[in-house]
Amino acid sequence: EPEKITITAELPGVDAADISIIIKPDMLIITGEDKGTGEDTLPDSLPDKYGPKFFRRLIPIPCRIDMQNVQAVFTRGILQIKLAKVLRDGMTRFRIPIE
Repeated sequence: EPEKITITAELPGVDAADISIIIKPDMLIITGEDKGTGEDTLPDSLPDKYGPKFFRRLIPIPCRIDMQNVQAVFTRGILQIKLAKVLRDGMTRFRIPIE
């Protein structure tokens, strides 16, 4: 979108308290832990013998972001992150033709 970037991640079986989001000038890092509660992965009668599963996702950010205007919402296993772009006054984006 012209004013923002929206990132959506599906994280079934993960609690919001087990997710960490770090933003750097050129990278968004999502880390967390799926403690293997049995939901969406194994039937309740089968224990998760391998213990918790850790994950890490690195997502490149292609433009400058307003670090003060970032939102993250986690609902029913779906994480949605909205990053507001830094827009410079009077700048327009256009394609440069190749001759």
